[in-house]
Amino acid sequence: MPDWRQVTEVARRLGYGAAFPYTRPAEIFREHAALSAFENDGARAFDIGALADLSDAAYDALAPVQWPLPKGAAAGAKRLFSEGGFFHPDRRARLVAIEDPQLKAPPSTPFPFVLNTGRVRDHWHTMSRTALSPRLARNREAPFVEVHPDDADRLGLADGGFARVTTPQGRAQLRVVVTRSQQPGALFAPIHWTDATAAGARIGALTHAVVDPISGQPDSKASRASIAPCFVATEGFVVSRRRLDLPDWLAHARMTVKGGEAITFAAAEAPAALHAFLSNWLSLEAAPMMRGDERARLHQSASLDGERLDVLLWTGASLDRAALDWAIELIGRETIDPALRRFVLAGRPPGEIAAASPLVCSCFGVKRDAIESAIAKGCGGVEAIGRATRAGTNCGSCRAEIQQILASRAMSAS
Repeated sequence: MPDWRQVTEVARRLGYGAAFPYTRPAEIFREHAALSAFENDGARAFDIGALADLSDAAYDALAPVQWPLPKGAAAGAKRLFSEGGFFHPDRRARLVAIEDPQLKAPPSTPFPFVLNTGRVRDHWHTMSRTALSPRLARNREAPFVEVHPDDADRLGLADGGFARVTTPQGRAQLRVVVTRSQQPGALFAPIHWTDATAAGARIGALTHAVVDPISGQPDSKASRASIAPCFVATEGFVVSRRRLDLPDWLAHARMTVKGGEAITFAAAEAPAALHAFLSNWLSLEAAPMMRGDERARLHQSASLDGERLDVLLWTGASLDRAALDWAIELIGRETIDPALRRFVLAGRPPGEIAAASPLVCSCFGVKRDAIESAIAKGCGGVEAIGRATRAGTNCGSCRAEIQQILASRAMSAS
């Protein structure tokens, strides 16, 4: 997620700079702790008022604590409600009888699937708020839908291809991920991409309007849905130092990168036709760098502003992730020296021919190939891989994925 400097900068841009005068994380935490105790007086379980006066040094050395930890307390409660004291006027519990679990709108023709929505690791809250973290954006650059292999085979859905997910409320075009982590008859799509960061991929528009009658909690986990292959002739990307507006009919997703933004897209039009259209749309018809290879169905163009890359457009039969990585690296450079200019449209840095490897650890930028290399050299566990690559040693959210890579390698070797 964005660090405190990014949060403070966003607040300043929105005109709330005076309310965000922080210079270090400890200051934010002290206010958070004080607010948890404000007008509380035992009315809410979350109270860490005892930490409201923590010094900077004490904050840096702070070990995990359990709340409630009200002002004056030496230690937090080990277990809530072990002696009653529920948060009602009479301090007694309220037992609510629930209905037997059942779908309010079960699957049926023409919507035979159940669509589950949720979050993915690195986007969690960030994408639905500022979407300003380049490191987190790289883990999943575009919206997707997960499908069980049996359903994919039956419907002709290819892993890495595209599908149209439809519900009675709406539709979205998403990249397909075939995985046994889904049950047959179930689909999963993350909620993170909004109309500001993608076109035709807002999953919230697909969910039904069923809510819990008591809490009002929306039932976002069980909407009726159908899924079908979506024809795509061209995939590509554009990187730019400024925000670009693309046509609404073009399925695309944008992510913040160092120096600007990157947008991936897919369409039914041929690579040459789409490149010509987007070049005109983006006013790149006279770009000083252009290259086209009709036999390879690959078309590229780029413009430089002085010694910096300003915009680079790439269209092909499929998405070249190594070329995308290279374009993102170039847009983040302040200068491109003359020797490097001839590699701007090469799709790779000088001397590199290997395909791009997916990012696993966002904290330290560790890719899958580095983890697999560590395993090949004898690292047989998550901790050993962490010592060799630093992956999984900060926030720890990638440790489960590292464990999956270890299990996959072990299965391949057996």
